[in-house]
Amino acid sequence: MIITDFCTGCRACEQLCPTHCIYVEPDEEGFIVAKIDENACVECGVCVKRCPQNNPPEKMFQFASLVLDIRIMMC
Repeated sequence: MIITDFCTGCRACEQLCPTHCIYVEPDEEGFIVAKIDENACVECGVCVKRCPQNNPPEKMFQFASLVLDIRIMMC
C-alpha cells in the first residue's frame, strides 16, 4: 500500500485505519508524513480512499473576489 508523496500530515488515514498500522513522523525536512507498518497492513484501502490528497474535490469554489468600484464596498 502506498501513501501519496503529497502527504500533508492531516492524519485522516491514521485515524481511519482499522488495524492501526499507520503512524505519522517527521520526514527529513521536518514535515509530518504518514508511514505504514506493512507487516500489520491488511491492504483494505481505506487510507487511499479517504486521503484528501488522493481525492481532491471535484469542484473548486471561489471565496474571494476583486471589487473594482469602491462605492460597492462602502455599502
